[in-house]
Amino acid sequence: MAVDVEFRPATQEDLLHLLRNMRQADWDEVEAAAGDVRAALLDSARASLWVDACVIDGELACVFGVAPLRGLLGKQAAPWMLGTPWIDKNPSVLITESRKYLARMVGQYPHLINCVDARNKRSIRWLKWLGFTIHPAEPYGEAQLPFHLFEMKV
Repeated sequence: MAVDVEFRPATQEDLLHLLRNMRQADWDEVEAAAGDVRAALLDSARASLWVDACVIDGELACVFGVAPLRGLLGKQAAPWMLGTPWIDKNPSVLITESRKYLARMVGQYPHLINCVDARNKRSIRWLKWLGFTIHPAEPYGEAQLPFHLFEMKV
């Protein structure tokens, strides 16, 4: 059975829907890193060069983007993605489309870098599959919980 998949620029309504319906692992990760999940999501969206939404069968599955990092000659950026439980019900969409969006990111920024909560095993597996280098976990963020730095240089 085919699913209807739409990728489009994220709206303010998408961000608010994501806040109300975020996967627990993503919520826990953002909360551990930044404390205020709402402020962190809105700040990430504002700082991003682009922010897209993935809608599957009419339901918001995830929001993702890439935020340029300042002061580094414009060559580094932080990729990010936060999902709803809908993405876990349709993982093949993420697997199929993620390499295309990764190519878009590295086409603009040859060095992608961010952190992932060490508890978020599913995200770590996906990042490894995409080809990111996962560094050893170290205390990070508001909660000083173990996070892995992940990066890709092309």
